[in-house]
This record gives sequence, C-alpha cells and structure tokens, in this order.
Amino acid sequence: MNVNKIASNIYSINLRTSQNSYCSEFEFTVNTKDDRIPKGKTILDTFATGQIYMNLPKNKVLSSYSSNLITIYNSYFHEPDSPNSFNLNNQSSTDTPNWVNRYNQDGFNGWIVDTSLFFELEDNYTGIAICKNFTGTIQSGLSYQSTEYPFANVPNFSVCSSHKVAINKTTASPCAYHSNQYKCPFYEARYDVLESNSIKTYGSDQVTNYELRVSPCLAGDAIYQVVDIASNNIAYSVNVEVRSEETDLEARKVFEEVMSTYKDGFTSLTELNNMPYSSEKNSYILSLV
Repeated sequence: MNVNKIASNIYSINLRTSQNSYCSEFEFTVNTKDDRIPKGKTILDTFATGQIYMNLPKNKVLSSYSSNLITIYNSYFHEPDSPNSFNLNNQSSTDTPNWVNRYNQDGFNGWIVDTSLFFELEDNYTGIAICKNFTGTIQSGLSYQSTEYPFANVPNFSVCSSHKVAINKTTASPCAYHSNQYKCPFYEARYDVLESNSIKTYGSDQVTNYELRVSPCLAGDAIYQVVDIASNNIAYSVNVEVRSEETDLEARKVFEEVMSTYKDGFTSLTELNNMPYSSEKNSYILSLV
C-alpha cells in the first residue's frame, strides 16, 4: 500500500478504515529520520502531534505500509469511552497487547511498535557513488563502463574490472555485489575532478590541497564533494537528483565559496556551515545545504 514522499525523509499516508459499517479516514505524516527513536522502532505520536515517527538506517527508505496498519486501526482505534480493554485512542488503556508499548518520553506521547509490523522498507542507493571498477547498468537504467574495462563489447551482466577480482585478461569477471557495491571490500568510488585548489592554512605555512569531485550514484543521482586530497576527508558534500551542466556550474561556484572561507580563516565544517553566503552567489546547489 503506497506511501507518498513529500520531502526528504517525509512521507504521507492516507488510511481508510471501517468499523461496523462506518468508514474513517486518517491522514498521517511519517518522519523517517528522527534520531530520538531507536533503530527498528516506530512511534505513533497519538496524543501529541498525531503523526508517525521512525529512525531508518541510512541505506533504507520507506516503500509501503502493510495491511497490519489497517487491521490494527480497525480493531484498536475507537472513541475514548469505548468498552474495548485496549484502545489506541485512550491514554489510560489497559491490557496492552505484546506488539505495542506506551511511550511518553523525548517529547513523544503515544505508542511504540516494531517498524516491520506496519511498514515495508527497501534499499536506498541515493548518494552512494558507483564503483570505479563497475561496468554495467545501475538501478535507474543508466549504463556505465569502467576505464579499466578491457573488452570491446559490454556484456548484459555487471562486470568488475578490479585487478584483485579479475580472473584473467580474456574473461570478464561478474560484479558479485552489483547494486550493493558499497559493501564490496574492493569498492572504490568513481569520480571526475571538476576543480582543484591549494589553500594555506590560516595562521601557518601549511598548505592543503582540495579537489571538487562529482560521482555518479547507484540511484541515478550525483554527489558533489570537496575533498582534502592528502587525508581524503570530505570537507563539504551535497547530493543532486540529476547531474547537469547547470549543477556542475553551481558546484564550481560553491567550491570557490568554500575555498574563500578557508582563506578567511574558517577551518572547521561547523564554522563553514554557519557562514552567511553572499546573496549574489545564491544557487540551487547552495539551497540543498
């Protein structure tokens, strides 16, 4: 049963139930990224916001809700004076079933259940760069060929070109991880370098070299990163749904802005994020920060 994504980590659900020939409709907002909630748990914030909250792992997204959600609201959501011994609509309800517990902490006031009871999840490949050794087709249907791929014809299966995996120079080695490449021990992120710059650390003679990199990702999106080359630390990162000439241009503007902040003495990511950007450099990329 479908959920509708309305913003990053925010979904909406329209739930239709029936009790004794009466039909009711519930509309919920589901926040899938709230750090106050234990992983694998969902909170029905019935007596506060009336909404649903969970804390999904980074590599998971909400796919759909199960028929259990309808069944439970049919069976256990009644008017407060209902004679039913357990009632999701009654804060003082007794005889709580073993699938639910009262939850009144961290600003919530409702019930807590296992996420798997109500919702289906699926893998999330957004923001995960394609492996540089990968040749094949990704989730979005786009095809990529590794610069290390040694053959003229691209096969209809995913191939790994890592010298640590390849059997020999005449046999294509299947990519064992395919869409789960980021779990592979031989994984190396694929990227193009758009810009580079060397910055002298404020107040010292130490020079740090930075690159602006862009990587195609497994879900068809792209990720731009400002990287300290020596340490490989990521100083700045932003994800876009589709890479284009416009997003490349905007990313270069951001890179110039980031480099200028370092020259001005901002040396930590916290300081950088708190710095007010000049209005003439406002852009689509900056709006995603």
